[in-house]
Amino acid sequence: MRVRRLVAPAVLVVAALVLGYLARGGGDRAAPRAATDSRLARDLEVRVVELERRMDFLEAQRATPLPGTGGPAPANAPAPAPAADRRAPATPGERDQERDALRRDYVQRFRDAPTPERRLLVLREAAGRLKKDAGADTVRGFLEEILRSVDAASEEGIEAAFLLSYEARGDGDYAASDELIRGVERIVPRDSAAYAQTQFQLAWNRKFAGDDAAAEDLFRRAAGVRDVNATTKVAAYYAIASLRGDSGDAAGARQHLDLVMEEGRKNPADMGVAYYVGLAKTLLAALPE
Repeated sequence: MRVRRLVAPAVLVVAALVLGYLARGGGDRAAPRAATDSRLARDLEVRVVELERRMDFLEAQRATPLPGTGGPAPANAPAPAPAADRRAPATPGERDQERDALRRDYVQRFRDAPTPERRLLVLREAAGRLKKDAGADTVRGFLEEILRSVDAASEEGIEAAFLLSYEARGDGDYAASDELIRGVERIVPRDSAAYAQTQFQLAWNRKFAGDDAAAEDLFRRAAGVRDVNATTKVAAYYAIASLRGDSGDAAGARQHLDLVMEEGRKNPADMGVAYYVGLAKTLLAALPE
């Protein structure tokens, strides 16, 4: 599968992990590889788009760095220190201290951020940076601390719950991921974009767990929410089309791909929708007559 060259490097790293995770499937069930390769590729493309949207904050950060994040290195940055002056490798205890310091720094930056929008940027940056530099346990600790300190119904509370649910999903703990998403589901209006996102994320949990029928029902529910984001709607339709195609239901796949194309005509300027329109055209061409 060719991934777009414009995908951010951090997204590509996560996408590779997603592909490995998808390959694990639903536990001990081992499907024949020839029957799953195309399905895994389509799943990865869908997930890459979602991850790209969640990494958009990196572009905003480059334009307006958060306090304390620095920015691009100056052109006249000093040369690296001679080898003799470099520190010895950190001990396990020192690494623990460094991870805790990084976590505490993000907690403080979150508290100091002046607006909900900036706090959301801190949350998303922390989820990526802490995973890379401090590990999954530190990410979970940070998000759990944020959840304890904010209103669960606030934008920040909802975002932290979703981010923590993705961590649980990555561990294969679908029950914990479901619980976090259900917590959001209970507090947001049922006609809101946030509610649509809960159904969309629950659908992915069911799909990764191997329950395609439940996944399709939830994807359909997400697409039918009144205020659903257009990209989420077409992603849900495309996911259903993929499920139908994999089951041999070419007519059902075409029906849902036609819905993707219809949304494309309604939202010609939406880049996320346009991406799924491109995927839909490719899948339509590959379906048997």
